[in-house]
Amino acid sequence: MINGIKIYNKDGVLKEEISSKKAREIYNETNRAVWDLSPSQRRVWNAFKAEADEGKPYEKTGLRVWIKKKYKKRSAKYKIKCNICKEEAMMMSPGARYCSQKCFGINRRAKDNRKNKDK
Repeated sequence: MINGIKIYNKDGVLKEEISSKKAREIYNETNRAVWDLSPSQRRVWNAFKAEADEGKPYEKTGLRVWIKKKYKKRSAKYKIKCNICKEEAMMMSPGARYCSQKCFGINRRAKDNRKNKDK
Protein backbone atom coordinates (compact mmCIF):
# COMPACT_ATOMS: atom_id res chain seq x y z
CA MET A 1 0.00 0.00 0.00
CA ILE A 2 1.27 3.44 -0.87
CA ASN A 3 0.21 6.48 1.13
CA GLY A 4 0.21 10.06 -0.04
CA ILE A 5 3.62 11.60 -0.73
CA LYS A 6 4.85 15.01 0.39
CA ILE A 7 7.77 16.55 -1.50
CA TYR A 8 9.79 19.30 0.17
CA ASN A 9 12.43 21.57 -1.33
CA LYS A 10 15.92 21.91 0.20
CA ASP A 11 14.73 24.66 2.57
CA GLY A 12 12.05 22.40 4.06
CA VAL A 13 9.09 24.14 2.42
CA LEU A 14 6.31 21.89 1.07
CA LYS A 15 6.75 21.85 -2.70
CA GLU A 16 4.18 19.29 -3.83
CA GLU A 17 1.73 16.82 -2.31
CA ILE A 18 0.76 13.68 -4.24
CA SER A 19 -2.42 11.78 -3.36
CA SER A 20 -2.42 8.07 -2.58
CA LYS A 21 -4.27 7.22 -5.81
CA LYS A 22 -1.86 9.16 -8.04
CA ALA A 23 1.14 7.68 -6.20
CA ARG A 24 -0.08 4.15 -7.00
CA GLU A 25 -0.37 5.13 -10.67
CA ILE A 26 3.14 6.56 -10.75
CA TYR A 27 4.77 3.68 -8.85
CA ASN A 28 4.87 0.71 -11.21
CA GLU A 29 7.56 -1.12 -13.17
CA THR A 30 6.67 0.35 -16.57
CA ASN A 31 7.79 3.86 -15.59
CA ARG A 32 10.54 2.91 -13.17
CA ALA A 33 12.83 5.67 -14.52
CA VAL A 34 10.46 8.29 -13.08
CA TRP A 35 10.62 7.11 -9.47
CA ASP A 36 13.90 5.14 -9.24
CA LEU A 37 17.23 6.80 -8.45
CA SER A 38 20.15 6.54 -10.84
CA PRO A 39 23.35 4.91 -9.47
CA SER A 40 25.02 8.30 -8.93
CA GLN A 41 21.95 9.70 -7.16
CA ARG A 42 21.76 6.52 -5.02
CA ARG A 43 25.41 7.02 -3.88
CA VAL A 44 24.69 10.63 -2.89
CA TRP A 45 21.53 9.59 -1.05
CA ASN A 46 23.29 6.76 0.80
CA ALA A 47 26.02 9.18 1.93
CA PHE A 48 23.55 11.15 4.04
CA LYS A 49 23.28 10.12 7.66
CA ALA A 50 19.73 9.50 8.79
CA GLU A 51 20.48 9.92 12.49
CA ALA A 52 23.04 11.94 14.37
CA ASP A 53 25.53 9.76 16.26
CA GLU A 54 25.96 12.29 19.03
CA GLY A 55 26.08 10.92 22.54
CA LYS A 56 26.88 7.34 21.57
CA PRO A 57 29.93 5.95 23.36
CA TYR A 58 32.86 4.53 21.44
CA GLU A 59 32.22 0.89 20.66
CA LYS A 60 34.79 -1.52 19.28
CA THR A 61 32.89 -3.92 17.07
CA GLY A 62 35.60 -5.87 15.30
CA LEU A 63 39.26 -6.63 15.00
CA ARG A 64 39.58 -3.67 12.66
CA VAL A 65 37.40 -0.85 13.94
CA TRP A 66 36.47 0.54 10.54
CA ILE A 67 34.87 -2.80 9.59
CA LYS A 68 31.60 -2.98 11.46
CA LYS A 69 31.42 -6.66 12.35
CA LYS A 70 30.14 -8.07 15.56
CA TYR A 71 32.11 -11.02 16.77
CA LYS A 72 31.80 -13.27 19.77
CA LYS A 73 34.87 -14.40 21.65
CA ARG A 74 34.96 -18.15 21.90
CA SER A 75 35.27 -19.77 25.31
CA ALA A 76 37.87 -22.39 26.20
CA LYS A 77 36.20 -25.79 26.40
CA TYR A 78 38.92 -28.41 25.74
CA LYS A 79 41.11 -29.74 28.52
CA ILE A 80 44.68 -30.40 27.29
CA LYS A 81 47.95 -31.40 28.92
CA CYS A 82 50.89 -29.10 28.10
CA ASN A 83 53.90 -30.82 26.47
CA ILE A 84 56.39 -28.59 28.33
CA CYS A 85 55.15 -28.00 31.87
CA LYS A 86 52.83 -31.07 32.02
CA GLU A 87 49.97 -29.01 33.53
CA GLU A 88 46.36 -29.30 32.48
CA ALA A 89 44.80 -26.21 30.90
CA MET A 90 41.51 -25.25 29.24
CA MET A 91 42.03 -24.25 25.59
CA MET A 92 39.80 -23.31 22.64
CA SER A 93 41.31 -25.89 20.28
CA PRO A 94 41.41 -29.65 20.88
CA GLY A 95 44.74 -29.83 19.01
CA ALA A 96 46.57 -27.34 21.26
CA ARG A 97 49.87 -28.69 22.65
CA TYR A 98 50.98 -25.84 24.94
CA CYS A 99 49.19 -24.07 27.77
CA SER A 100 50.62 -20.59 27.09
CA GLN A 101 52.84 -18.47 24.88
CA LYS A 102 55.62 -18.97 27.41
CA CYS A 103 55.60 -22.76 26.94
CA PHE A 104 55.37 -22.35 23.17
CA GLY A 105 58.42 -20.06 23.25
CA ILE A 106 60.38 -22.56 25.36
CA ASN A 107 59.63 -25.31 22.82
CA ARG A 108 60.55 -23.05 19.87
CA ARG A 109 63.90 -22.08 21.40
CA ALA A 110 64.67 -25.71 22.28
CA LYS A 111 63.84 -26.75 18.72
CA ASP A 112 66.18 -24.04 17.33
CA ASN A 113 68.97 -25.19 19.67
CA ARG A 114 68.56 -28.79 18.48
CA LYS A 115 68.78 -27.70 14.84
CA ASN A 116 71.94 -25.64 15.51
CA LYS A 117 73.62 -28.56 17.33
CA ASP A 118 73.03 -30.91 14.40
CA LYS A 119 74.85 -28.59 11.97
